[in-house]
Amino acid sequence: MRVDHELPRFIQINGFASFSNNDYQLIDDAPEDVRSHDKIYRFGVGLNWFINRHVFLNASYDWGKLTTDAPDDGYTVNRVWLTLGLER
Repeated sequence: MRVDHELPRFIQINGFASFSNNDYQLIDDAPEDVRSHDKIYRFGVGLNWFINRHVFLNASYDWGKLTTDAPDDGYTVNRVWLTLGLER
């Protein structure tokens, strides 16, 4: 799910949240420690500044986490993005 909201005409904030629940079907001869179930969580916020009608600057933060039943295979990640965009 993603939500965008325009503040003044040239500034837009956004946020998102997502969740995935993956359940894998394994073949009969699969090793016992193979991944068979994952849960993925992601949340983020961002800000767009429209410098003019063709150029914008975006700053955003994204947090993600993978939990899995495979040993030592999950992760947590923090991402920061700064993007300069051109539109035509």
